Amino acid sequence: MKRFFQFLFMPCEGYTELLSASMDTRLSRLDRVAVRLHTIYCRSCARYRKQIRQLQCVLRGLDDVPPAAGNAVLDDDARRRMLAALRRERP
Repeated sequence: MKRFFQFLFMPCEGYTELLSASMDTRLSRLDRVAVRLHTIYCRSCARYRKQIRQLQCVLRGLDDVPPAAGNAVLDDDARRRMLAALRRERP
């Protein structure tokens, strides 16, 4: 329980590290709960979490990535060119 309270009062930098790590590995249940609770009241980290998810979709080659609210939307041609370039760069 003590570790859980440490997570609740961790600065945003700690949460962004967890969110970044979640791209490579599955977070523990405690980490997932702590991140979810933090993103309920922290709009910046919630926005970062959404951007991380969008980045995951793009890197996995999914074409149905919804644009983030308030961000510019690419036209279909530009989107296809970027996805093709990303696919060419993969090892």
